[in-house]
Amino acid sequence: MPKVSGGLETIDLFYRAAMEPELWPDALGRLAEAVGCLGTALIPITPSDTITGLTVSHGLDEAAVDYRRDWWRVDTRVERIFDLKLARGVFAEAQLFSEDELAQDPIRQEFCASHGIGAFAAQLVEPWPGHVIAFSVQRSLRSGHFAADEIETLNALGQHAARALMITLKLSAAEAIVGGLFDILDRFDGGVFIINARREVMAMNARAEALLGDGISISARRPVAATSRGQKALDASISAALSADRQDGPAGAIALPRPSGKKPLLAQALPLTSERFVEQAGGLALTPDGAFLLVVDPEQKPRQPVEALRLLGLSPAEARLAAHVGSGLRRRDAADLLGVSEWTARAALKQIYSKLDIRSQAELVQLVDRIAAARRPAN
Repeated sequence: MPKVSGGLETIDLFYRAAMEPELWPDALGRLAEAVGCLGTALIPITPSDTITGLTVSHGLDEAAVDYRRDWWRVDTRVERIFDLKLARGVFAEAQLFSEDELAQDPIRQEFCASHGIGAFAAQLVEPWPGHVIAFSVQRSLRSGHFAADEIETLNALGQHAARALMITLKLSAAEAIVGGLFDILDRFDGGVFIINARREVMAMNARAEALLGDGISISARRPVAATSRGQKALDASISAALSADRQDGPAGAIALPRPSGKKPLLAQALPLTSERFVEQAGGLALTPDGAFLLVVDPEQKPRQPVEALRLLGLSPAEARLAAHVGSGLRRRDAADLLGVSEWTARAALKQIYSKLDIRSQAELVQLVDRIAAARRPAN
């Protein structure tokens, strides 16, 4: 490592930030000072979304406000790194752009110039497969391109910064998985499988383990349905949960037939939520692709009526209405409680009966009563 003034203190700050994410802006500032720059931006290399989790040293706070408002949409620097599939190592602006390109680049000539920012260089790190983050140091507009010794310093310090960031993200990922699992278990009485980006089962709860062998099993660490049709539905559900495009929300519940002849298992895959990672990583957003696979056995009489009814194929609103009517409320009273018209409730109940394959409120009461009975402690 080249001799850097305050280098050991800078490295120490990186590893303190690994455990205390709120220190990252200060650590990024130290990195910028070490290579003679205005500041450092920690930025995801994702052209469609570079502002989620953008973290900057304090010297770039004003520029970051401007960037988040407009300029992130046309960041050619991010696009170039992404297009070249660069994932590790240090790259300077002069390696990525010609002088002619820089002279015609709006983000360089307008955004950067307005904030006194000149050339950049970036230490890249790939904490999860397919996800790249850049420690992008920004020079003053008057300073020209980076000298060889400055790139060497960035390479040396940047490797420590990258390792520290990996610690932050892995710790936050572990906390998110554990926290998310507890959230699911609090809401849902059934099997929970945690699936990674390779569709492998990383962990499961005791109820999930008890379901194995009849309708769902694990082979080569992956969840396997008992039938080819069930497998196709299972693969599609997991794919939807892992998809980067989740604007339509998670897919609905699917049925997994069982060789024993018992009622099919009901399964639904849900994505690990990025919001939890952002909160626990002090604003550093990087969500490892993964999903919860929730599986319920209808024969086990789930304890949570609304959640059980949702896994039987009802929408949230339908499940709430079904739970109220199934508990004995008149349709009119249930509609008033939910703030909808009786006509709306009547139409919704027809859809509920169709989805649950029942014909009357009496059958719905029997179903909800069975679910409620399972919630009462044994004498």
